[in-house]
Amino acid sequence: MLRLEGITCAYGPVAAVRDLDLEARERAIVCVLGANGAGKSTTLKAIAGLVAPLSGRIWLAGRDITPLPPPQRVALGIALCPEGRRIFPEFTVEENLRIGGHIASREEVAQGIARAVALFPRLGERIRQSAATLSGGEQQMLAIARSLMSRPKLLLLDEPSLGLAPIVMRQIFDRIRAIRKEGATVVLVEQNANLALRIADYAYVLANGRVAIEGSAKMVAASGVVERSYLGA
Repeated sequence: MLRLEGITCAYGPVAAVRDLDLEARERAIVCVLGANGAGKSTTLKAIAGLVAPLSGRIWLAGRDITPLPPPQRVALGIALCPEGRRIFPEFTVEENLRIGGHIASREEVAQGIARAVALFPRLGERIRQSAATLSGGEQQMLAIARSLMSRPKLLLLDEPSLGLAPIVMRQIFDRIRAIRKEGATVVLVEQNANLALRIADYAYVLANGRVAIEGSAKMVAASGVVERSYLGA
């Protein structure tokens, strides 16, 4: 579904990602781990088209999408749920969802809202409420549901557990599993390595913008290298 080949991204003179290779197979959950500043969010932004790589290529389902702007990538099936949720607090839950479905037909938007409510029943209970009135966990549910409104083949999730209580984290990660079962490929950037590795099929650990370790999620979890070397545990 997704392949990155030799991606290098920089902010001014500082290289955030260096010669990065990464793959995500269809209907897989791939987690990207590492300490702050390792290049995880930059990798997602490069895939979404928000950061232009200095070198390398990005392929989606066999198509080179490297030169394409973000709107065309959305149309091809890529959706990014950014760190910090970034919902529209002044709009209702339903309005936020409709914004997420701006490229869809009226019928597809209605189907997307129904799907969001089925996936996150709390949103159905608060569909007419202002997004600003939602709890942190509900806002994260809304951010993910909004990303799904464009019916992505590839969902990019940046730190979905950030700031959430453990019980809410588990609910969110259960829903990520459900999204994969419905057919989407998921690339998950996450600081909570233990939780991410429980649901992932494959894992990459970044250090200083490079892949330091990669392998099956079970292998990476069993190695203990993530905790010792990259997350400070």
